[in-house]
Amino acid sequence: METRNSRMDPLWDPFVEFERLEEEFDRVFGLNRGLSGPGLLDRSITPALDLQERPEEFVVSAELPGLDLKDLNVTVTSNILTLSGTKREAQIPDKARLHRNELWEGEFRRTVSLPSPVNADSVTATLTDGILTVVLPKPEEAKPKRISITAR
Repeated sequence: METRNSRMDPLWDPFVEFERLEEEFDRVFGLNRGLSGPGLLDRSITPALDLQERPEEFVVSAELPGLDLKDLNVTVTSNILTLSGTKREAQIPDKARLHRNELWEGEFRRTVSLPSPVNADSVTATLTDGILTVVLPKPEEAKPKRISITAR
């Protein structure tokens, strides 16, 4: 059987090579994820987030499904927001057989630079249905000001 392993070959696929490398790594170290286990590039342990800027505030929304409120930390300094915490492993009953294991667990830390400083004393954070929403009000001097115009 002829294998395609040359980068010059137009049918060479780097992702096939990643899969082969991952299988070899699992074999050498005695890992057994099964045929349907996650791939090398399949998961991330940092939460996805959105950053919106509104006239009077910034709003950050982060996906944190399955996270307990007690395991979550939100800090803000000047224009840096940091989300950190620990997502615990889901408990699997003793007689259950796990066929796929794609839910991530462990510690995470996500730092976001905001476009300008915020009023740290007025920041609020809520966790609803696995979505963390952090509202970061802008200081008065950073908010847009309407300038009145006079006619002559």
